[in-house]
Amino acid sequence: MTKRAVRRFNSELLAAREAQNTGDVAKMQHHYECALEFRDHAGVRQNLGALAQLRGDTDMAKRHYRRAIQLDPKSSRSHSNLGGIYRAEGEKALARKHYTLAMRDPSNVVDAGARRDGRG
Repeated sequence: MTKRAVRRFNSELLAAREAQNTGDVAKMQHHYECALEFRDHAGVRQNLGALAQLRGDTDMAKRHYRRAIQLDPKSSRSHSNLGGIYRAEGEKALARKHYTLAMRDPSNVVDAGARRDGRG
C-alpha cells in the first residue's frame, strides 16, 4: 500500500470514529466503506458487520463477519457476533462453533478473582 493510500485509509478511519462519537451511523458506514477502497481490513469489516446487524441486515452482517474472519481468523469479536446471528437464526451448531472460536482469544477470559474484587 502506498503512503498516500495509508493516509487516506487512516483518514477514513478517523472520520468514521468521529461520526461514531456524534452518533451519525450513516457517516460511520460511509467512511468505513471508503476505507475498504484503500485496504481490506478485518476491523473495518467487523465494524461494518455490526452496523449491518444494527440495521437488521443479517445477511450483510454475516458477509462482513466472514470476511473479517478470513482476514483475521482469531477475530474474537467477529466470531462472537457471527455466533450471535447464528444463535438467533436457530443454527445452534454454527453458533457453538463461533462462540468456541471466540473464546480461544485469551483476552476474552474473565479473571473471576478480578471480577469479584472489582477489577474486571
